[in-house]
Amino acid sequence: MSSVRSKIQAIVPKSHSKFKKLRGGDPYHFLAWDKGYLRYWFWDSGKTYKNTKRVPLTEIEAAAKECLAKGLFDRAAFSVLCPIAAGDGPCGFAVIS
Repeated sequence: MSSVRSKIQAIVPKSHSKFKKLRGGDPYHFLAWDKGYLRYWFWDSGKTYKNTKRVPLTEIEAAAKECLAKGLFDRAAFSVLCPIAAGDGPCGFAVIS
């Protein structure tokens, strides 16, 4: 496993277990590391059901490297570098960012 991936797993969830939504509201919550994926959950609008999503650790690593190299990680980079997370919906961008 790369050192970047190890560092990411060391800080999530120890230092970061909640992820702010870009438009406010209840945050996304860390659920677990599972087979190379960061799993997270968030309430539906009525707070009756927990939606769960995933972000591959490899895509978080790619986003971190992009940010370090270019000083920026935007939605265009998210669409290219994070196809699995992007395919699950735009909320993965907030979690990665």
